Amino acid sequence: MSDTGKMQISIHQIDMFRFGNSPFDDITEIIIQEINKNEEKEYRFKKQKLVHNYPGFTIKIFHAMKKKQPRWLGFFSEVVSKGEDLLKSYNTFSTFLVFIGFKKNIYAISGGSGNTVLERYSVSNLGTEVLTRLIQKDEKVITSLKDRSFVGNILGESRIYKDDQRLTDEDQFGKIYNHVKAGLNREILTKIFRFSKHDLTRRTANCIAHSSFQINKRISFEKLLEIIERIDWLFETKKQPNFTLNDVIHIDNRKPSNQQLREKLELEFKSQIYNKYMKKEELDFDFCHKKYEEYYNAHEYIATRDRKKIINTSDRLTFSSVLSAVRDNGFLLTDSLNEFIYSFMDVKIETFDELGERATSGSLFEHLNGEIKYEGTTYFYLGTEWYRVKLEFIEQLNRDCKDSLRQMLDKSLLKLPFREKIEDDYVSKFLGRPGAYVLHKVLYENIELCDLLLHDRNTIYLVHIKQGFNHSVRELASQVSMAARHLMHDRKTNCKLISKLETKLLRLKGNKNIYLDAVGNQKMPPKGLAGLFNNIINDNQIIFCLAFVDKGTTKRDILNDLEDFDSSIAKYSVLELKKALMSYGFGFKIIQLDK
Repeated sequence: MSDTGKMQISIHQIDMFRFGNSPFDDITEIIIQEINKNEEKEYRFKKQKLVHNYPGFTIKIFHAMKKKQPRWLGFFSEVVSKGEDLLKSYNTFSTFLVFIGFKKNIYAISGGSGNTVLERYSVSNLGTEVLTRLIQKDEKVITSLKDRSFVGNILGESRIYKDDQRLTDEDQFGKIYNHVKAGLNREILTKIFRFSKHDLTRRTANCIAHSSFQINKRISFEKLLEIIERIDWLFETKKQPNFTLNDVIHIDNRKPSNQQLREKLELEFKSQIYNKYMKKEELDFDFCHKKYEEYYNAHEYIATRDRKKIINTSDRLTFSSVLSAVRDNGFLLTDSLNEFIYSFMDVKIETFDELGERATSGSLFEHLNGEIKYEGTTYFYLGTEWYRVKLEFIEQLNRDCKDSLRQMLDKSLLKLPFREKIEDDYVSKFLGRPGAYVLHKVLYENIELCDLLLHDRNTIYLVHIKQGFNHSVRELASQVSMAARHLMHDRKTNCKLISKLETKLLRLKGNKNIYLDAVGNQKMPPKGLAGLFNNIINDNQIIFCLAFVDKGTTKRDILNDLEDFDSSIAKYSVLELKKALMSYGFGFKIIQLDK
């Protein structure tokens, strides 16, 4: 067969549990109906006639054509004369979806924007489950990796290696690998996937394993069916993988025992969000699509509710921005959890690239990423999937955190209890105190050096204050790290940024806000704040402090009762921050404020 009849294919597996393990025809009908209901009639997927049947397989192919004006068209609307060809421009997109039933499973392939559509109906880890049955963990075959962090400040990372690596060479702590590119040797290609020697021009062929599975070889439709058959065979003959890819346990909904647990976890997570919203408490989660790079780099963000567009912007959507839009449009219902879910958490969010093609799509809930404790066990919801954190991870995290706390915990620097509702009122108690300067809400280049600066002859303490030891510590740790990085560079330029920060502080004098006016009226040191830093010889005499007041209902001590603090994210963030500050040469202390 000529190469025109071949192409590289990513194979997905439909999530049967989502559809109650219904028959092939019912599931494919539901999927197409769901996709088409949001499309104009002429742009809907239509079933294609097949030339012949393939014994053992049930196949349906759908196709859609879409026309869309280029995003740049409006730029020329007042420049180019009406009737010119440029103003008549349209981009045409062709999309296909193919569903392939084999035994009890349904596999699928797609092209064009169909790839984004298919993600919502597919299991999340077909590719990685296949790969862990093909290779060993210590084999030197990994060419690239992409991960998501469920505890650290880095959302995710991609790594491409010059030479093939082993998975055992990686530091897996706090990471979930969700995209792996690896080399498959000739034995795997011939014996498992039944490629002929004529098909193989090289000794190896790369595969891409994530939510889908792809062998980087151009194949025919018949070969696609054979690979699907061999994937199915692989799962039947190797019930268990050769190794566990991640140090967390995936709550895979293909296992009947997990299906009820996933439903309970989802309900618990939604209940916690609803209850915290009603109590006006801080919401502990991140907001991002599982395709985080595409989401962050998108050119257009659209949120719709019952087909009504409530947001259309080039600014990245956040939980707060969607919530405000839903509330402003009168959609938000809060009388019950079910109403809250229907009116808000089912809002559809789509992003589009520079060509106007859909980059990501999902409900608002599918964009949430967070940590919950359910029946004494820690779970993470990440990229629409549930993971159970292994006990060994929690124990190691607590040990590492305790070891660091023994070195970093300070009980003498700040003795004033935090009983105020807001940080403004707490830090105001330090206004006018010798050796104390309040810098809370004083920003330069969008960076807050600290909330409170304390100094004596030999040391400067840069104190950042937080209510609660929870998920939000990660964001605070990021801010502290950024402030430290800028200060490190500023120290090399005679602290010019510190001088500009002081100028901005003094301009607050006369501000209508009582707190900001008081901050602007502070008396600065004779040589200014920059003079304080220039008098410090060693960087380790500048100490960043993370001070928090516990918001728990019972009295807890961060060192002696660390296990009672549930947030793995907060603990890991402290450890990451310690490493960062040490690399910059600064000191670091943790302070638990009395309440």
